[in-house]
Amino acid sequence: MDKIYDRVYIGTGPINLIDAYLRNNKGESVAMIDSKSRIGGAWVAIPVGDFGHLEIGCHIWSYNKKVYNFLKKLLDLHLVSLKPQPYFLNGSTKLIYDHKNLLLTSRRLTKDIFTAHFGSVVKFIKHDPSARLPIFPKTYKYPSGGARELQLKLEKLIKSTSTDIFLNNEVQELIYKDGIWTVKGEDGSFVKSKKIVVTATSHMKKIKYKDVVVDLNYSFLTYTHFHIVVSGDVKKKISYVRVLNHDHIHRISDITNQLKSTTVNETVLLVGVFDDKIAEWGSDEQAAKKIIEYLNQKGFLDASNKMLYFQKNRFPTAYIHGDQWAVINNLHPSIHLNATTDLMYGLHYKLRDWKKEGLLERRDKK
Repeated sequence: MDKIYDRVYIGTGPINLIDAYLRNNKGESVAMIDSKSRIGGAWVAIPVGDFGHLEIGCHIWSYNKKVYNFLKKLLDLHLVSLKPQPYFLNGSTKLIYDHKNLLLTSRRLTKDIFTAHFGSVVKFIKHDPSARLPIFPKTYKYPSGGARELQLKLEKLIKSTSTDIFLNNEVQELIYKDGIWTVKGEDGSFVKSKKIVVTATSHMKKIKYKDVVVDLNYSFLTYTHFHIVVSGDVKKKISYVRVLNHDHIHRISDITNQLKSTTVNETVLLVGVFDDKIAEWGSDEQAAKKIIEYLNQKGFLDASNKMLYFQKNRFPTAYIHGDQWAVINNLHPSIHLNATTDLMYGLHYKLRDWKKEGLLERRDKK
């Protein structure tokens, strides 16, 4: 008889990996399926020239002290404070990231109060992790080794369990019959499970539940970044910058501390660009030069910083249309779509669920 798992995850992002770890520790039989060659979802590192494995794209963790502490304890992560604080850059105007929360929270509360939606005010403050009024900015944190450190610690965590992991296999269909889900892979393989957890970036074609057939629709987005390695130090220190109203560039991170080793004084900047705009710059080499020009213009670098190496990386991603999320989650309690795009806020809500289900008891007692 074919093995029937208690739970199967489509996608191996951090939330799914931690959920699988906790449930396997409680005795559930668990399997994970991913189209990629390594676990971690978007939180992966790639080889960059001779500079070691560096994170593939610009990432930032929203401020959430409970989640920081949980990840530090669970994964033994080395979290460092981002210095200077991450900020938005609009032309020459800067807005510290945490002050964005102040503005958005103030605007939301003001609107609800003036429209007498007091229940909404209470619900927002009590349950939404973004509901903060930080007059004095909080200290944002991030793993010192970036996504590479997170990925390696997650691999170690999941290897400590009996979880079965199937990589390089994209799921094509989910079929429900007689209380069991059959997961059909592109290679013709089948995995059976009582429950299914789907990631919003899972690129499957159909979900069949009894007489209901959901033909999945997707929005496609390619995240494109340049690793720019230059000689010397930056002239204006940054941790993470969200660039607004620029035709080509939207994010910048200084990931120099992720370097495996250096023989000379080097800086690595990770720059996110709009994939559909790169052609306007010409070749990749011309694009890298344009990025350097921008970094010089904004004072992050100057003429003394010589470009030593650049590398362009593309991360194509398909998102299940938002109007199908509720359709999937309403099919049956045995299937759930994880639709979070913010890792910290997603884990914030999962911590609440894990505590309700008693999945953290064993860990808390240790």
